[in-house]
Amino acid sequence: MKLGSQFFSFATITLLCSGATAQTSACAARSSSDGTRIEEAGFVTLGGIEQWVTIRGDDRSNPVLLHVHGGPGFAFSAFTAEFAPDEADYTVVQWDQRGSGCTFGRYGANTPDVTIERIARDGIELAQFLRRRLSNREIIAVGHSFGSLVGIEMVRRAPQDFAAYVGTGQFVRFTGNAASPGPAVDAAYLQGLMARAAEVMTPKELADWQAGRGASIEWLVQQVQSTDLLATVDRLQVPFFVIQGAGDTTTPTDAAVAFFEHVEAPAKELFVIEGAGHFPHFTHSTDFLAALARTNALR
Repeated sequence: MKLGSQFFSFATITLLCSGATAQTSACAARSSSDGTRIEEAGFVTLGGIEQWVTIRGDDRSNPVLLHVHGGPGFAFSAFTAEFAPDEADYTVVQWDQRGSGCTFGRYGANTPDVTIERIARDGIELAQFLRRRLSNREIIAVGHSFGSLVGIEMVRRAPQDFAAYVGTGQFVRFTGNAASPGPAVDAAYLQGLMARAAEVMTPKELADWQAGRGASIEWLVQQVQSTDLLATVDRLQVPFFVIQGAGDTTTPTDAAVAFFEHVEAPAKELFVIEGAGHFPHFTHSTDFLAALARTNALR
């Protein structure tokens, strides 16, 4: 993994977003219900601090996809459109980890205990909250990039709280190869995402989102650099799936495949999406959802 190298610089983001007027507030609590559909957003106390959580889906009886975002600090909860294709078959939960997004906006530089272990424990508490809130629906943890490191730790510590783990942009070890360019599909995706940022966040939320990314990288970089999942993870007690972009250079696909082959699990399957890079769940959502449906049959 190349920490932070897959993202534009703060200066680039500022340039893309300058002059734009925010249309909505990403961090405003809300709750609405239309038949079986669920749309909720608000702070949930996890690990002793309030953390931002959104819950969206067409049918609250569907299984839960708990998205564990990457970065570190790259919260996606403001970008609800990115997950709209998932909402027909899953209840999608977004969580701004401590040090990220709306959660960083609440605590800023005073955010306590920003460590991989603490974030993973927060994620377990969130899963337990969701099981209560959503009538014990099964929870599938989907870890992306840095979030795949966190997600692996979540299911290792509390396998009883998860039906399966899915890694995409699967982290294995820090490569330090920040000069390696990513595929064009990733650059185009990120440019579009950054251009939309000021449309989905207020100016303060946008500033907090950017500052949280910078702070989280600073807080977590040494831990990420010292992590090697091939050396520490041999077995998972939950079904284990990897859905990887064939052209991923941020979390290299050959390393993800090696990790997948190394780990023992009750069930496992590898899916490699041709033409995709580090964000297959967004740039190739149809292929990603087809793979995800296949994992349901394999569990």
